[in-house]
Amino acid sequence: MSKSWQDTGLSYIVPVWHCYGKYHTILRNAEALALIPRALQKSLRDASPSGTLPSIPQPVSAINDLERQRKRVQQAYEADLYTLEEAQEKIKAIDTQIHEHKNGAVQRQRRELAHKQFIETLEKTRAIIDHLPQWIASDDPLKVNTLLTRLCEKIVITPAGEIIIHLRG
Repeated sequence: MSKSWQDTGLSYIVPVWHCYGKYHTILRNAEALALIPRALQKSLRDASPSGTLPSIPQPVSAINDLERQRKRVQQAYEADLYTLEEAQEKIKAIDTQIHEHKNGAVQRQRRELAHKQFIETLEKTRAIIDHLPQWIASDDPLKVNTLLTRLCEKIVITPAGEIIIHLRG
């Protein structure tokens, strides 16, 4: 069982909700715990993300085409149609395009995994949504922060005190 800050004998200074935006609205922990979980509940109830991301064409055929072009440039060089410098320049450009396509595939896989994790977390959170404010206030801050990070892209508190939740979905 892990120790909480109370069990360590360390003094607990002040719980902090921090921001990264332009406006730095001061919000005490008690105020944040009273307002943010309620806004999060509403956002989670209203959220209706699709189960899948929009379809993006796979780059396999484009990569195959580029690899064929690369081979043709090599053959053209061997047939003395290109100088070494010309062939190297063309091959470098093709290799760059291949790398970009492959990198795009990796990024797409990461987005799909993150979206899947968001959907799973959203479904699990909806099962306890009525108890969410109490859970956020009383559970381990590390668990709470992990949940908020998985669900929320950002939480905006305007200077007027309006709370806007941007879900990751």
